[in-house]
Amino acid sequence: MGATIEHKTQSVLLAQGKLEEIRARCVHHYTDSFRESSAKLAGSYLCTVTDDQDPKLRQITVAVGYDIDSDGRLSDREEEVRLSTYVARMR
Repeated sequence: MGATIEHKTQSVLLAQGKLEEIRARCVHHYTDSFRESSAKLAGSYLCTVTDDQDPKLRQITVAVGYDIDSDGRLSDREEEVRLSTYVARMR
């Protein structure tokens, strides 16, 4: 039970950090794609980023979880948290 709580807590913190990183990059690189699939974060944590690439208001979703089976791929079973945000183009 303790490991589950630790994985979920760490996943939330890493997802929030990833969203902040993307928001900061959007200021100067709005047209870049932010999509990632099973990207390595800290330790055995992975993240997948979806990006609808809307030209004016983008929806960014970050899913983070602990790679339980150590295969380097974030599966639905391993996903601990999913956070979404919208990012507007700055002019």
